[in-house]
Amino acid sequence: MDINLSNKTALVTGGSHGIGKSIAKSLLDHNCDVIFFGRTQNHVDETIKDLSKKFSNRNTKNIIKGFQFDILQSSIQELEERIKLDFGLIDILINNVGGGGRWGDVDMLVTNDEVWDQVYYKNFIIAKDLIKIFLPSMLKNEWGRVISITSSIAKQAGGRPWFNVAKMSQTVLMKNLAKNNLYSSKGVTFNSVAPGAIEIPDTGWDEMKKTDPGKYQEFIKSNLPIGRLGKPEEVANVVTFLCSQYASLVNGSSIAVDGGESSSY
Repeated sequence: MDINLSNKTALVTGGSHGIGKSIAKSLLDHNCDVIFFGRTQNHVDETIKDLSKKFSNRNTKNIIKGFQFDILQSSIQELEERIKLDFGLIDILINNVGGGGRWGDVDMLVTNDEVWDQVYYKNFIIAKDLIKIFLPSMLKNEWGRVISITSSIAKQAGGRPWFNVAKMSQTVLMKNLAKNNLYSSKGVTFNSVAPGAIEIPDTGWDEMKKTDPGKYQEFIKSNLPIGRLGKPEEVANVVTFLCSQYASLVNGSSIAVDGGESSSY
């Protein structure tokens, strides 16, 4: 299957680390221009260096550009101005920025509303606002892909409620927009990719693996049928397919990429 995304430009939010970085790499590998932002300048610089080095020996003119942007410290208007001024139009929007699954306390009663608000804002509101910004140009061009990175618990209940609610909201938004023939009849598709437990350096699973290996192995034994955590690249492969010409009929789907973890929900 020859996936070719030449003459397409993708925005990957939260693209300087983990799943987002792997998505950026995979899209570049299939001839797509990629723009991304990350919360820290250090991660942004490292990602540009890594990806530029990887593709330096290829006969390609594909563009990789990144910039520092903290969505909790800046406005969506600033983000819109930065992207449109410096980069122009977007064909593919990957709503990857999010998180908050370990924020707060397991007891909802002792978790303040700020946690609920911030997790909902960075997962759902930012995704919704970016769709509103870039969907009009996709409709005008009669082609576009909008993909939200959610979570395996976005299909059912599970995890901390603020995260669960935010991710399920993203899933519902994708399904709702997909059913609107004003959009889908113009060649724009809306899908969700729902990762399960993914092993990413300097995140919660990585910390558990180092500090409590017994608990880590017990989690795998009890919850992951394939016997291991997933890799960011395995999520990126599915995202890249959804961006391709081969996924034109896939619209409104929420695709679990979790090795069977959510099959017990």
